[in-house]
Amino acid sequence: MINELVSPPESSTIEYYQRLLRQQPHNADIYYNLGVLLARQDRLAPAVEYFRQAVALHPGHAAALNNLGVILERQGDLDQAITVWQQALRIQPDFDAVYNNLGVALTRRGQMDEAIAVFQQAIRVNPNNAEATYNLANRWRDQGRLTEAVAGYRRALALNPRYLAAQNNLGLVLLQQGHLTQAEASFQAVLAANPADAEAHYNLGVTLGRQDQLEAARRHFQQAIDRQPDNLVWSLERDMLCPAVMDSPAAIAAWRQQATTQLDHYRPGSFDLSHHLPALLRTNSQPPFYLHYQGLDNLAFKTRYAQLFTISSPTRVQSPRASARDSYHLGFMVTVRNESLFLKLMGGVLNQLHRPEWRLTVICWPASVALLAPYLNNPQIDFLTLSPQSDQAIQQIKTAGFDLIYFFEVGSNAVNYFFPFFRLAPVQCTSWGLTDTSGLPQLDYYLSSRLFEPAQAQQHYSERLVQFDSLLSYFYRPDLPPGLKNRADFNLPEKAALYFCPQNRLKFHPAFDELLAAILQRDPAGWLVLVTRQSQQWLEQQWLRRFQTHYPDLLPRIIMLPEQSYSDYLYLTALADVVLDTPHFNGGLTTIDGLALGAPIVTLPTTFMRGRMTLGCYQAMAMLDLVAESPAGYVNLAIRLGTDPAYRAEIRAKILAANEVLFENPAVVQQYEQFFQRALALARAANSPDDFDNNEVTSQ
Repeated sequence: MINELVSPPESSTIEYYQRLLRQQPHNADIYYNLGVLLARQDRLAPAVEYFRQAVALHPGHAAALNNLGVILERQGDLDQAITVWQQALRIQPDFDAVYNNLGVALTRRGQMDEAIAVFQQAIRVNPNNAEATYNLANRWRDQGRLTEAVAGYRRALALNPRYLAAQNNLGLVLLQQGHLTQAEASFQAVLAANPADAEAHYNLGVTLGRQDQLEAARRHFQQAIDRQPDNLVWSLERDMLCPAVMDSPAAIAAWRQQATTQLDHYRPGSFDLSHHLPALLRTNSQPPFYLHYQGLDNLAFKTRYAQLFTISSPTRVQSPRASARDSYHLGFMVTVRNESLFLKLMGGVLNQLHRPEWRLTVICWPASVALLAPYLNNPQIDFLTLSPQSDQAIQQIKTAGFDLIYFFEVGSNAVNYFFPFFRLAPVQCTSWGLTDTSGLPQLDYYLSSRLFEPAQAQQHYSERLVQFDSLLSYFYRPDLPPGLKNRADFNLPEKAALYFCPQNRLKFHPAFDELLAAILQRDPAGWLVLVTRQSQQWLEQQWLRRFQTHYPDLLPRIIMLPEQSYSDYLYLTALADVVLDTPHFNGGLTTIDGLALGAPIVTLPTTFMRGRMTLGCYQAMAMLDLVAESPAGYVNLAIRLGTDPAYRAEIRAKILAANEVLFENPAVVQQYEQFFQRALALARAANSPDDFDNNEVTSQ
């Protein structure tokens, strides 16, 4: 924005000031006002000259320097603009508008820490500067410091209640934090002030979609698209809206058929990532996340989905650097809000990788470093901290010269879905951070385990499937809380059997409802214990509605506990008579935790890896007592455990005697090393990933 500290009168014109200039050729303010008027008409070149002349006549004219910097930035001369603003601040150190402009420019140049310091200085010299407050909140958001960002946006709104950009971005951060009701209120506030705001309609549509209010979401998506009819990204997201809770397997099949039909309306290559990436990263335009909970094969759909995206200027792939010592640079990429899971699934592996000739780098964003670094104690690990601007981040990764990148998740958000398209390393692989194929041709390998996969599992993956003999994680045994809480501490029935399912309600496939109902019907004294998540109240209500529709008489025997601390969740697991695994999407970490406690977990393996993870743990333990072969067998096992204390004690003892193999197993690390070495050697020889021999990755 041009700052007009010396404002021309409303009736003044360029001609007026030009006449005045002939009379007063050495008046700096006249040059300044002419520059302002020309800049308003986008006549930038003459505006620059007038501002320069104002400064030449009056070197202390900080307002002219400020506006000169604004014009230079608009013309693309960012470096010169920064120099001019720094000059203005030497003249007038309390000029908060210049600090704000300088902060924006430093942000564009990727100097985030410097930008934050400058915005903070703008606020120090003028605590009522709403724009600097807003820009600082944006930087907090970029760095993942969401609590500070929320406070900043709210402060900007207190200073200027009609600051719609701050209101919109407040909603976006609340949405990212999972505060859906508050986010919805923020976007509604924007639309109350400006009903034609396409971005706010889109954002409200996303928020409503996250709460399974799909019809309302479609209406707001459509209103956004009506105002931006060329926005194909929004159209795709509208067409891919997917219910989190389906009423039946038939409803799942019907939705998938409809989504496939909608997908066929888009031609391959509809989106050029060379141009569309920033817009795509601001959306949820990855394949629908809820696909993973439907218990069906997603390969064809995800492969077709990936074909929508192309890159007009693809990166040329270099082979891994040849070296007598096989010195390679390995990157491990994790996106914001996935840090905790990354540490649990990959932290142990990274801490145990000790190949001095390998460089190990965790690729992440600024907010993630503080969450990851304290738990990654391998001195070989470095961090590559990425810019929030996607083009700069991609260039940073390319410049780092990775030989292999392990993408922890591919498809849980837009960032980790789209970055692999750019072929950022000669070898790109992924694994069970997301327990499904990516469908991306640029991903070479999917790492899994023979313990998890059925026969002919390769047909479920677009990547070359590599199967370890061991589990995929170097798990540390969980720190169990001292002592033991009792049922009264959780207000649970003292004597009845407790059937505990700690899983997210997204994993409750309609077919699982039938198993839960059968267990409660077979054991009329038993109770089903579930834990709710504060951020998923909408999901809880959707599932309860579905269950009540079919089994209203059983609803009173479901105990809904509030979200628990980690230690209390472990206590609950230890107190349960039976832990119920969800068949189509098993427990992962919850299974590991439960088995560490000796909890009897009943499982029913299904077709895909995500439905066979608990089976894999039991196979590693050489103990298949609680692996059911049919739905009826699952119910029988649960009832026997719940009603036969002697059998339950026998099983607990057996689990505790066998669970050691799940924890701190050096074979896991050994197989990662073997995989990395072989995959890199194949790439260096220009061989296809299809030449990878699974027999070369084995326990020794």
